[in-house]
Amino acid sequence: MKSNHKNIQKLTLASMFTALAVMLASPIFSYMIMLFGVPAVRVDLIALPVILAGLILGPIYGLSVGIVTDVLGFLLFTHLFGPYHYGFTINLALTGFISGGFIYLIKQESFKKMPIVFINFILLSITTAVGIIYLLINDTLTINGVTHTLSPLFKIFFISSLIIFYSILLISIWLTRKKHEQDLIQLDRVIFIVVFIEIFVVTLLTPIWVLDLYQAPPYLAGVFIRVIRSMWLIPIKSYIVYYIYKVSKMILGQQSLIISSKK
Repeated sequence: MKSNHKNIQKLTLASMFTALAVMLASPIFSYMIMLFGVPAVRVDLIALPVILAGLILGPIYGLSVGIVTDVLGFLLFTHLFGPYHYGFTINLALTGFISGGFIYLIKQESFKKMPIVFINFILLSITTAVGIIYLLINDTLTINGVTHTLSPLFKIFFISSLIIFYSILLISIWLTRKKHEQDLIQLDRVIFIVVFIEIFVVTLLTPIWVLDLYQAPPYLAGVFIRVIRSMWLIPIKSYIVYYIYKVSKMILGQQSLIISSKK
């Protein structure tokens, strides 16, 4: 009976996360960034419930929530998503699976030796540097097969935004490090999860799917655009995931959270 109750609890939470993720996929909560009058990249928070599903329910449920979210989102909002491509389903599936897998990694004794703060610093520094270098050495950007000139004002704005969000993240990581929290889910760990997903799933894989689907834009241009997007969204996603988890813990209690009840 206890096992059945836990399974029902997991299925209920997974359904709630899926419903929330699909809602965030709607035009009300998704915004397309326009560059040079062209819809270049979509900004949304669809991944948030998928990440939470992985953290709270584990990698298999996280993967399942990601798959169902993308398929339902496509069926309900076809005009927003455009043609279906399995690559975007893979992205959300990996998002949930990676989040859940990280929980098991945290519980390993060897994880305590991992320099999460240093790894975060390296990944964020590389990501920010890639965006800045691309802006400095390129005077044009190709979007949907059309080449546009990057004005000095354009470069200054985006370089400044990269530096600002990079600084916000480093300060957040440093302050969290000084708190020495004992919870499984700490802000620097959440930042690590979000950064890992944004770099290795969204930034590197999405341009491949877009290139396969539309034959444009060129891969490097797609990576650059998503570097900007990632550095804008990483702080927002990290804080939302972290504080939703904290609120859940206060409401349900530490032992009521599924990830905390597993030994």
